[in-house]
Amino acid sequence: MPERELSRDEVLRVLAALEAVRTGGDDGLRALLAVGRGGQPLAQAVAAYTSAGLGQLLSAGFGIHDGLGPEELRAAVERVTAGVGARRTRLLADLLAAWAQRAGDGLEQIRTIALTALTALQAVLDFSLVPSTGEVLPMIAQLGATALAT
Repeated sequence: MPERELSRDEVLRVLAALEAVRTGGDDGLRALLAVGRGGQPLAQAVAAYTSAGLGQLLSAGFGIHDGLGPEELRAAVERVTAGVGARRTRLLADLLAAWAQRAGDGLEQIRTIALTALTALQAVLDFSLVPSTGEVLPMIAQLGATALAT
């Protein structure tokens, strides 16, 4: 089933949840559990966001970007699909999505899923070729600023 793109509000909700989990803000996380009209449960939104983020990190790490010609794009996609790391990353994203589908809305379940998401993003960031500080939290802050600007 293709993933639905998250709305700006959902992205901000996920980013706030990841920040709350990272800083131990249970009150903030509890407030984020409520689902707005047209939204999805927080666990599913976190999984969808993580899947998209992992895909973007992999694409950047393998040099896939808008300016590639058809042959360059084909070669880059072949490198991604041939790589064990990329297949494991896709499996991780799929497992997180399946877990989130079955998760309730309990604080502990959401916290565990969000911590797993942070760990997954950090792991791929550590092994990608994406220039970064190596820290996932500044990346999350930048993503939040980008979402607010759109």
